[in-house]
Amino acid sequence: MKNYIISIIIVIFIILFSILFFKIYQSNTQYSSEDIYDLVQKGIENMQDMQNVCIERKNEYGIVKNYYKGNKMKTVIEENSNDILLSYSIIDLDNEKQYLISDKKKYIFVENATGIYEGLQYYVFNSINPKGNNIKVELSYIKDEKIEGKDCIFVKEITYHKTDDGTFQNDSELSEEISAYWIEKSTGFVLGYTTIKPTQTSASPKTWIKSITFNEVTDSDFDLPTDYTIYDNTK
Repeated sequence: MKNYIISIIIVIFIILFSILFFKIYQSNTQYSSEDIYDLVQKGIENMQDMQNVCIERKNEYGIVKNYYKGNKMKTVIEENSNDILLSYSIIDLDNEKQYLISDKKKYIFVENATGIYEGLQYYVFNSINPKGNNIKVELSYIKDEKIEGKDCIFVKEITYHKTDDGTFQNDSELSEEISAYWIEKSTGFVLGYTTIKPTQTSASPKTWIKSITFNEVTDSDFDLPTDYTIYDNTK
């Protein structure tokens, strides 16, 4: 009976050790370039087609909020390190116009617009999609990293070009600096951007997405002031 109990304890210990080892192994498992691509694509799907999204980002110049709804984008400067007069801008692709608004000077400057900057997520996704037969871009795993309370992977951008013999050469090894990103594991959101040396494994974000909120943008967010002087450069 005693030997039987000892045997059970040993079996339980082996099982618990195996589970612990598996979890440790999982946490240290590297992501392949295909895994990272799928994670970024997951982030694209979670962006809900940018139909009702507010993204707040911080960089060296300050804090900016981008509001997206339909074919419109509003960019609000929350904080800035430069003394600029611009308060916010609105792009309306239905009218192909961009409005630059200064609350301080009470003017609206109007110019033509043909596109909307959809943010870091789409920039990265588009960069790692095929650009032709001669160039390809991949994201290479560096490490797991918890940053700003977010559980992320830290990755770097690797660019290859096709040589005359048909093979691909890593251009990034010859570069002084390359792009690097933090991608949240649970959502696939690209939350941070920086530049690093090709062999560098640690860095601080140059751009960081502070928050992403959904279904809070309203049509009234894109209303223009009615009593400001208008300078129309589209005529």
